[in-house]
Amino acid sequence: LNARQKKIFDYIIEQLKASNILGNLDIYILAQASISIDRLQQIEKMINKDSSKLFDKDILKAKSEYTKDFFRCCNELSLSPQSRAKLGNINLQAEQEKQDPLLQVLAGGRNKKDLKGYQWAKEVVEGKFTANKWVKLECKRYIYRLEGKVDIPCFFDFEEAETIYKLLSLMNYATGFFANQPILDHVAGFQMMIWENIFCWFYKELDENGIRKRMIEEVYLEIGRKSAKSFICAVTEILIMLRSPQFAQHATAGKTRDISALVRDAIVEIIKASPLISKHFKVTRDKIECKLNNSTTKHLSGEANNINGLLLSSFIVDEVANQEDGSIIGALKLSQMSTKDRLSIYISTQYDLEFNAFNELIEYHKNILKGVDGDVINTFGLLFELDEGDDFNNEENWIKASPLQMSMENGRKFLRQEYKKGLSIPSAMKEFRIKILNERLSGVLENGYIDFEAWKKCKVNKIDLQGKEVVVGVD
Repeated sequence: LNARQKKIFDYIIEQLKASNILGNLDIYILAQASISIDRLQQIEKMINKDSSKLFDKDILKAKSEYTKDFFRCCNELSLSPQSRAKLGNINLQAEQEKQDPLLQVLAGGRNKKDLKGYQWAKEVVEGKFTANKWVKLECKRYIYRLEGKVDIPCFFDFEEAETIYKLLSLMNYATGFFANQPILDHVAGFQMMIWENIFCWFYKELDENGIRKRMIEEVYLEIGRKSAKSFICAVTEILIMLRSPQFAQHATAGKTRDISALVRDAIVEIIKASPLISKHFKVTRDKIECKLNNSTTKHLSGEANNINGLLLSSFIVDEVANQEDGSIIGALKLSQMSTKDRLSIYISTQYDLEFNAFNELIEYHKNILKGVDGDVINTFGLLFELDEGDDFNNEENWIKASPLQMSMENGRKFLRQEYKKGLSIPSAMKEFRIKILNERLSGVLENGYIDFEAWKKCKVNKIDLQGKEVVVGVD
């Protein structure tokens, strides 16, 4: 480049510096642009000195060629007004994304070893928080894994934990005592333990598709009534969507439309109450979409018969104990057959059904915790229920089934009122024991207070009735 061309070259670089679009490979197009501009200026000077040059075919041809070069360079380097307008929009969007709290969170962050769920698990194991034997076993399982006391082919991702914590700081409670306040500020320890386990354990080795899969694939949550089940489902589903790959499909489901709609409504309420994330979601009648990755969630029900024919990465089934068989769960599991990373979450209180789909899942997980299926590492469960032999009349045992309500004075007052009502109304007591304390009382007379499991223990193989007077009562 000559002196004039170098001056043009430096001028263009200075003007485009703020756009942050230039790299070393742009030297050649910049040089060509500088030459074209310089040659056009020289041609115009020649014409200005001698107007007859306007009819010189060689000069006009040269001007035409350099003009084409100039416009091509303008397009490549965004020198035209139209290109600069587009570039301005890109720069504005980039600046907005820098300032977007949600996108800052998803970019990652520092390690966070002060985990609320882990601290709660330690309190349970140390006896500072009253829990049943199944919860204690799950807490020990978590602690041993996190402290490296057991050898598993997985690791806990503290970077992911930090992301989950920050996301919870951007999400607000929609209703209740803490409405419009960040969830992270008031979250219960057992709730954080659920989310830490679901989202932060990963396999060390990549799978055959080159994907690092999450360790937890099945989650079992037995939680008493009025313990924020819908809230847990809603927050979990929002976190699932925010941490999903592109175009992943998810669902919340239940036996009836009303049950599945409860979780869907809770999701929408939290999104609307959280202005820092709400613009990244689109809510329609049929589905909820996360615009960051085009992932979606639908609410399904056995009643609506809309479960078949899906390709789900994850699903949450609410009130599983209200399902007499596993047909809904079976259809949902089939929908995951061709997905790479699967997650199935089952959550429920107990119901007055001797046989239901939930109790089979609970027994399966209890066997895992007991070591019967000790090689299974991809499950997690918090089974809040009374221990065998616990007196349901003893208020100190209630926290085993209702950890959230019994951790708040207002919640304790509510449960005491329900218990007192049950002392006068037998049917209310049965409801209290099943729905709040998660006792299995199927077949118990409403005015009998007979534990069906205790009744079955009285079974004998033969009764000798020889020579005895027998009265048979048939109901």
